[in-house]
Amino acid sequence: MFVDRFSHKLLFVALVWSGLTLGCASYSILDQNKTWMDEAGRHFENRNLVMVSAEKSPSEAVAKFKAEAKGLEDLANECSFVPRGTHIEEEITQKTKDQFIVFAKLVIDHSICEEAKKSLKFSEIESLANLGYTEQILKNQSQNPEPNNSKISSMSPKQKVERILSSDESNVVGDDGDFFMERQQIAFLKEAILLSSRGLYPKKLVISDKMTAVLAQKIQAVQSYEAANPALKSSSVTWSFAKERITQNLKASASERRQAEFSKKHHKDRRPAQKKTAEQSEN
Repeated sequence: MFVDRFSHKLLFVALVWSGLTLGCASYSILDQNKTWMDEAGRHFENRNLVMVSAEKSPSEAVAKFKAEAKGLEDLANECSFVPRGTHIEEEITQKTKDQFIVFAKLVIDHSICEEAKKSLKFSEIESLANLGYTEQILKNQSQNPEPNNSKISSMSPKQKVERILSSDESNVVGDDGDFFMERQQIAFLKEAILLSSRGLYPKKLVISDKMTAVLAQKIQAVQSYEAANPALKSSSVTWSFAKERITQNLKASASERRQAEFSKKHHKDRRPAQKKTAEQSEN
C-alpha cells in the first residue's frame, strides 16, 4: 500500500495514539490462558516475531487469502518486505451462519527481519525476500485500493515511486504516526525494487543511486525513532490496525467537511431573509 504522508500527516497526528495502544495491549509472550487466535496483532515467541491476522467473507477461499495477505502486509511494514523463512505456522477457520472467519499465524525469525530492515541494494533485498509473498501482497492491494484521495489513488505505480523519490520533505519521524507511515513508504519502495523484475517498475528508476540514498535516509529516521521509543518493540500495534484508523479518520474528515460546507451555505442563504426581517421590524 502506498502512503501519501502529505495527505495523511495531519489526520494521523490528530489521532490520540493512546487510543491505538489501548486497543492492542503490549506483551511479549502469549498468556497461558489464551490461544494464539486471541492475540491479534504482533508479539514475540522466543526468537520469533509473530503476526496474527483475521478476515471474514462468505467465501472461505477469499477469507483465507485476505487473512494471509493482511498478515503479510503487516510483516512487510515491520521488516520492510516479507523475508525468506516467513511461514504460515497455523490457520484456523470458523464458520458462522453466513460467514467464514479465517485466523492466520505468520512467523519469522526476528534476526532475519532485522537483517531485512537494514538492506539497501537490489542484490541484498532480492537475496533476502520471499517474492511469492510479495506478489500476494500486490494482488491484495490491487483488489483493495488504499484509502487515499483520488489524485493519489489514480497514480500509476511508477508515478507513486517518483513522488516519493522527488519529495524534498524531511525524513524526521516525530511521532508514532510518522513511524508507521515512514515504514510503509520503505516497504513500498522495496516492493518496487523486487517487482521491477516483473516489469511493473522501470529498473532505471528503482535500482538507482537515488533510490539507495532515499532508502538510507528513511531507514535511519525510523531506526532513530525506534531507539528513542523502546516501547514500540513490545507493542502489539500493526500496520493494518493503524491503516484502519486512517480510513476511519478520512471518512470522518470528509463527513465533517460536507457538514461544514452545508452549514456555511445554509447560513449564507438565510442572511438576506434575516436582514430583511430586521429592516421590517425597524419600520
